[in-house]
Amino acid sequence: MRVLAVLLALATLVSSCARQAEHKYSLYVFGTLVEVTLYGVDKQTSDQAIALLSQGFQRRHKDWHAWERGKLGDLNKAIGNGTPHKIDKEMAALLAQAQQFERLSLGLFNPAIGRLIAAWGFHSSDKPTGPPPDKELIAKLVTARPSLQDLTIKNGLVLSRNKSVQLDVGGFAKGAALDWGA
Repeated sequence: MRVLAVLLALATLVSSCARQAEHKYSLYVFGTLVEVTLYGVDKQTSDQAIALLSQGFQRRHKDWHAWERGKLGDLNKAIGNGTPHKIDKEMAALLAQAQQFERLSLGLFNPAIGRLIAAWGFHSSDKPTGPPPDKELIAKLVTARPSLQDLTIKNGLVLSRNKSVQLDVGGFAKGAALDWGA
């Protein structure tokens, strides 16, 4: 009898949770449609939360973009010039995570090969067209061996000992942004 009462109480609880407010949203984040569902809050609170979430995603998209003006572009310019560049804590954490991914993959994941990615025409909102890049250019970029391990990040400053490093965090920025959003 006691088990039946507990089961009935659980069924009632689950049923009441299922009837809570549910608000669904679609956001376009880093080139992907993301579905977000919020439960148990009123519509106004839900709308405010989604507005903040959307603003945060858009800011990260701009800041971490590989070929448009933003924080990552400014950093890449400084690296190419061989000058130190000040970054915020969020960018420092993103770069530290990227360095860890590169180490763990034994260099197979390498967000420092942005120049090579650009040479193939992938730093554009349009699909690449035309012939592949010149073989000599590819060889030059590969021989330069850009790596995130070339970066020194200390006290909010980044310096690279390899001017061939050009960062393109597109391989994991979407996941990092979603981690932040969660």
